[in-house]
Amino acid sequence: MIPLRPHAERAANRKTEQPATGPDTETVRRLERELGGAEVRLSDARQAAERAEQARDEAYAEAEQAENRARELAAAIDALRTQLSAAEAEAAALAQQRKRLAASAAETTEAANRAADEITERQRAVDELQALLDEL
Repeated sequence: MIPLRPHAERAANRKTEQPATGPDTETVRRLERELGGAEVRLSDARQAAERAEQARDEAYAEAEQAENRARELAAAIDALRTQLSAAEAEAAALAQQRKRLAASAAETTEAANRAADEITERQRAVDELQALLDEL
C-alpha cells in the first residue's frame, strides 16, 4: 500500500480542539469526510495503477517469451526446410541412379541372353561334332 502524504495524514488525524457548532463546523466536518474519502479513492487508484503496471510488465514478459519461441520455431522450420531440400535432392539423385542401374541391368540381361544363346549354339555344335565322331 502506498502511504498517504504527510499533510494528508495530518488532515485525516486532525481533530477539532473543542466541539464547535454552526454551519462552518458542519462544512469543515463534511469537507474532512470528503477529504478522507478522496484519500481512500486516491490510495485505491494508486494500488490499481501498481497492479496495472505489474500486469503490463507481465504481459511484456509473456510477449517477449512468445517472440523468442516464435524465433526458435522459425529457426526449426528453416532447419527442417533445409533437411527437406537435401532429402529431395538425394531422392532425385537416387531416382537418376535407379534409372542408370535399370538401364545397366537391361544391358546386362541382354548380354547374358546373348551369351546363353551363344553357349547353346556352341553346345549344339559340340553335340553335332560328338555325333560325327561317334559315327566315325
